[in-house]
Amino acid sequence: MKNRWLINIILLLIVISISLFLFLKPTQTKQTKQFEVSTFSLSDFDAVKIDFPSRASVVFKKNNDTWNMLEPIKGRADQFSVQKIISIVATSSSEKLPSNDLAKYGLDKPIVKLKLIHKGLEEEFIFGTYNSVTEEQYLLFKG
Repeated sequence: MKNRWLINIILLLIVISISLFLFLKPTQTKQTKQFEVSTFSLSDFDAVKIDFPSRASVVFKKNNDTWNMLEPIKGRADQFSVQKIISIVATSSSEKLPSNDLAKYGLDKPIVKLKLIHKGLEEEFIFGTYNSVTEEQYLLFKG
């Protein structure tokens, strides 16, 4: 009977020590470097042009803090959708790749070209291939 108590106490001490070790173990935070896509803010732009390879371009222009569509048809634009498009300037990436081999990333024949215009200056974002493994899309910023 004494042996059973001794075994139980030893097992209890082992469980407690493992629990304390796991609880007090310092956690390792994985710090990944983030690369900003651009240094612009969402309010910097007053016009947006989206070029598709096989469709008509879409153009938005900001008038008195409201966005209007100018092409392919004229009309009022959904403010939230345009802001969501412009939000590309605030994104970041975990990797910065060299831009010497554009074909490798699908940037030589882009899926979409996004041009953001501010005071006559045009900032261009080119969208390449979608990487299904990392669920990210290759992007080239021509500022």
